[in-house]
Amino acid sequence: EQGTLTVKFRTLRFSGHVSKRLRIVSANGEKKPTTVKLLLDVVAGVVLAPGRIWFGDVLVGSSPTKTVYAKWHKETGRKFEVTGVEVPGHDFAIETAPYAQGDWEGTAIKFAFKEAPPLGMFSATALIRTDHPDYARISIPVTAHVTGKVWLQSRTVYFGWVPKGKAKRSAILVKPFSKDVDLGEVTAVSRNGRVDVEIEKHPLGREGWWRVIVRVPEDAPVGKLDDILEIRTEVPGEETTELEVRGEVLDVAR
Repeated sequence: EQGTLTVKFRTLRFSGHVSKRLRIVSANGEKKPTTVKLLLDVVAGVVLAPGRIWFGDVLVGSSPTKTVYAKWHKETGRKFEVTGVEVPGHDFAIETAPYAQGDWEGTAIKFAFKEAPPLGMFSATALIRTDHPDYARISIPVTAHVTGKVWLQSRTVYFGWVPKGKAKRSAILVKPFSKDVDLGEVTAVSRNGRVDVEIEKHPLGREGWWRVIVRVPEDAPVGKLDDILEIRTEVPGEETTELEVRGEVLDVAR
């Protein structure tokens, strides 16, 4: 048999040459999957590079900057102007400047936190307005992982619902924010005793990296698992870093 396959490609997160592979699997187990290679040049319309504002790991207390380019291709694109940029609900300093490189022209948009973002994951949405008839209003995600010198993979361990009598386990990576940070000896304790916790050096032997193992024991009583784990290091000013534990043990037999 035969059919038509329609592929929709969302371009706002890409620019320039893009290569993707589409894997097609049939119901016939004797037929091997087929791979179709997709090649695109994303050059028309409003091209954003990069397609999101990801600040990456940010040291708490700092105010990082990031630049995004709204541009068009000279041969196939259409000239436009950026008429406004904002991050609703958040205080950013935003600067724009003309941009030109090779066959591309447009506007460089620089985002900077006016105040240092708080500890934890930062998430917002920026709005870019243009006079392009097809792209008058474009939204773009703004994210950052704000951390101390003691970097935690997550600041919350969420177990969800745990059946009574069943053990459950989770692991959180702990490492230095940068190469000049020495965590020293790392230990971990449960403040409320609702979960068991131990710490081990990274199983792949990464220098200075540790792993916190959190367990809900089989004999955990029914009720909330709310607890705080204290991650203790030798980093001045960050000798204790808190890791929140959430969840609930349920008596599913009731």
